[in-house]
Amino acid sequence: LLKFHCDTEKPWFLSLGIYHPHLPWYVPHHTKNRFTNVTHVGAVDGDVDDLPPLALQYKRTQVYLDIHAVGQQNLVPDYYLSAISHADSVLGHVLETLENSSVRNNTIVLVTSDNGWHAAGEKETYKKFALWRQLTRVPFILKVPPGVSPALPMGTQPGSSYEGLISHLDLFPTLVELANITNTNRENTQQGNSFAGILNPEHGHTHPRKSVLSSYMELNSKSN
Repeated sequence: LLKFHCDTEKPWFLSLGIYHPHLPWYVPHHTKNRFTNVTHVGAVDGDVDDLPPLALQYKRTQVYLDIHAVGQQNLVPDYYLSAISHADSVLGHVLETLENSSVRNNTIVLVTSDNGWHAAGEKETYKKFALWRQLTRVPFILKVPPGVSPALPMGTQPGSSYEGLISHLDLFPTLVELANITNTNRENTQQGNSFAGILNPEHGHTHPRKSVLSSYMELNSKSN
């Protein structure tokens, strides 16, 4: 599909979802063998002593108890890292195809994920069902080649980073601005803010987002 788009002169958008590291973790043996001797630091003694009663309800869930009952607490992070490694390999094939194409110098690439994970029993929890920092943060990797976007004429700078707040709500307005699309009726269709400004040193790395909301459990963010 990527090769098909590379052969066309029309502007195109391709959204690729890589299944791993979602469960179940079916990974190649050579990938799994990379992490068999890795030491994992999970739950720390006293790490939940300062939690309020409400937060304590979400520690040591049935998943946590089942994993520790059969002594598999070291196997879980092994397979999780293997699944991530396999996803990296798949993404690498995609990026290699793009790099070897005729559109490598005029294609914007953005890589992100939907949520973080507790794979080693951190805070006496597994999986993603909580609001700990490691669960609510995701990768945000963006490459804009020079000369592609009027909003960022020099492109993104290799190795640069941003320590402020960004939300997935900001993806659409950012890509719209970078692609110089003006007829989207954005005022009525999106809540996010473009973060193209933080990519441009000439603009002083400005971004209007001062907060990000992450919610968990049904109805906790419902408005009347």
